[in-house]
Amino acid sequence: MPPLILLSSGGVTQIKNAAERSVETIFSGLAGGVLGGLYSCNKLQIRNALTLDIGGTSTDVASIVNGKIEISTENEIAGHPMHLPTVAVQTVGAGGGSIARYDHGILLVGPESAGADPGPACYSNGGTKSTVTDANLVRGLLNPDYFCGGVVKIYPKLAQNVISTLADDLSFSSIENCATGIIEIFENNVALALRKVSTERGYDSRNFTLITFGGAGPLHGCSLADRLSMKQVLIPPYPGVWSAFGLLTADIRHDLSLSVLKPLNEISEEELENGFTSIVEQGIQLCVDDGFLKEDVQIFRTLDIRLLGQSYELNTPFYGKIGEISRAFDRVHKQAYGYSSPDEPREIVNLRVAAMVPLPKFGLQSLPEGEREPVLEARSGKRRVFLTDGWQDVDIFQKSFLEANNLIYGPSIIEQPDSTTLIDENWVAEVKADGHLLVSRCS
Repeated sequence: MPPLILLSSGGVTQIKNAAERSVETIFSGLAGGVLGGLYSCNKLQIRNALTLDIGGTSTDVASIVNGKIEISTENEIAGHPMHLPTVAVQTVGAGGGSIARYDHGILLVGPESAGADPGPACYSNGGTKSTVTDANLVRGLLNPDYFCGGVVKIYPKLAQNVISTLADDLSFSSIENCATGIIEIFENNVALALRKVSTERGYDSRNFTLITFGGAGPLHGCSLADRLSMKQVLIPPYPGVWSAFGLLTADIRHDLSLSVLKPLNEISEEELENGFTSIVEQGIQLCVDDGFLKEDVQIFRTLDIRLLGQSYELNTPFYGKIGEISRAFDRVHKQAYGYSSPDEPREIVNLRVAAMVPLPKFGLQSLPEGEREPVLEARSGKRRVFLTDGWQDVDIFQKSFLEANNLIYGPSIIEQPDSTTLIDENWVAEVKADGHLLVSRCS
């Protein structure tokens, strides 16, 4: 099979197709993380989840509802609308490199970032501003000798210096309290993004699992779940590279559309079928051109519909019958805006087709079976960490030595080369057979 390129819609296609329609790849990096989250959902039979990818400069969040990734056709880049099917992701300028500063006596965090160069002050690469990573290091949450598996050296003293200056400017009683304030504001910003893909869309976040990844995601998972009253957090086996892993789970996909712009009550079911037929045939041919058999292609049909006079349309499932389509639109509208208007006229804007070919999937290597208590080799000692109740000695575990069925009670820290996980107090992590950590609230 030739090399494949990930598209914003969460599918993959051959390089030549991506080159011809390069705009369809613009959100591909974000899509990879959500695909990774979907893989985790399927492995643990989770139907509803929020994905949380915290990196160095930004955080990406999305929702998985009833086992399906949400797709949006309402997106924009630098203020320019882009009506292409993309995984529905919200991005905020909040990451490990987000700069903490004061403005008129107020502590602010982000969206400005120190980036990778110079990066946080603790990198000793010329950075002179406090960042979220510096704050986590001051609180003892990061191991200076095992950051990125020990490949990248970080310096607690440099982090302490910049946060001490900020603490003095804002009259904090200690640098630890200042660091905690930075994390508090950072997590509030991330929580707002999570609410945009959950409660603001009519979902009850209490019924969702938070799947958190990216280099910084597992460090904040329990705390963010608390903010949204969520009872369960899922951490993938390799959080720092889970977006790249998600790419490997994608299927062949081609998205096509046909503009209609006609009132729903003025179009016949026969017209809809004829309109779909032309783009269905195109989608099948594109999959055949990719080297697959016609009978391997799966077709999914939807419509973009809006209330007459509205500027934004909603992607709605296609059921064939006009009455069923109208009722489906009412359900989608109520979910998106909190109400529906069954008596209001609506119009069809576009017909959309996704032509897909499932690709072979693979599994993760199973861990050795273990007991509830981790083996002694998994414990690497204790570390002083500044938590809600002040400085505490917490157990440190090495992920590579954990076995299936192990239970890790908080407060504890689990270290691995690509990420650090904080299990907060009143939370417990269960190690699953494939390396996922299922973290549940104890009470």
